[in-house]
Amino acid sequence: MPSLRVLAVFGFSTCLIAGCESIDPAKHPFDRTRFGSAVFLPDERVESLRMRTRLGIEPQASAFQGVLETAQAALEREPSAPRVWHVPFRYLDRDGHYRAKAGLERDSRGAYALALAYRVTGERRFAEKSAAILDAWAREVRGFLTTGDSMLSFSYHFPAMIFAAGLLREFDGWGAANRARFAEFVRHEALPMSTIHHANNWGNWGLVLTLSGAAHLGDLKLFAAGVQRWADLIGSQIASDGHLSHEVRRSGGRRGI
Repeated sequence: MPSLRVLAVFGFSTCLIAGCESIDPAKHPFDRTRFGSAVFLPDERVESLRMRTRLGIEPQASAFQGVLETAQAALEREPSAPRVWHVPFRYLDRDGHYRAKAGLERDSRGAYALALAYRVTGERRFAEKSAAILDAWAREVRGFLTTGDSMLSFSYHFPAMIFAAGLLREFDGWGAANRARFAEFVRHEALPMSTIHHANNWGNWGLVLTLSGAAHLGDLKLFAAGVQRWADLIGSQIASDGHLSHEVRRSGGRRGI
């Protein structure tokens, strides 16, 4: 499956160019009439993808085959939601780290691929399974630890489930009660796991989670705060010569990039 990229949210280029010293939600740079209607892929992008895949236009046609392969694999396995979420530090327990986060990584990618496959093909089986994955995480996870890499791993893997929920917003097979439970899970369980307040790359991954959650919930105030944080990170993370000042100093420079 192609790697997931976010920050396809409204008005960022305007904010970057203008400087964004402060942001008033009432004077937001993005189109407020569309806020909350999409998280990652707006309807026109989905329609373009549908058209290009049906006509065999590259690179979308071949890339979508990868999406279908991921969706098909997700159809054949059960969700992996744990009772308690915890991921140890990668630098201290490499095997345990990857083992602990594997379920969320797999389920998030699967849920998104399934939802996108549904929107492009119209096959309900894809949407039904995607919704079942979202329901399992909202229902089964009962505790979140914040130690180790728990918050970081959740910040960069969970947003794909929010993207999936956005693609399923008009699917009539995902009931109102389940949609509401997922929204409550996003607000009260997922968003507190955001690493947005970190100064290094953790802050950027937390930003993905915060902005995705805010867009899904239609929370303009939270979204505006996230955009302000994004502007702050641009100023604090990139030195005048272009290097990423926090990243070159990882572990005293031993793991810098």
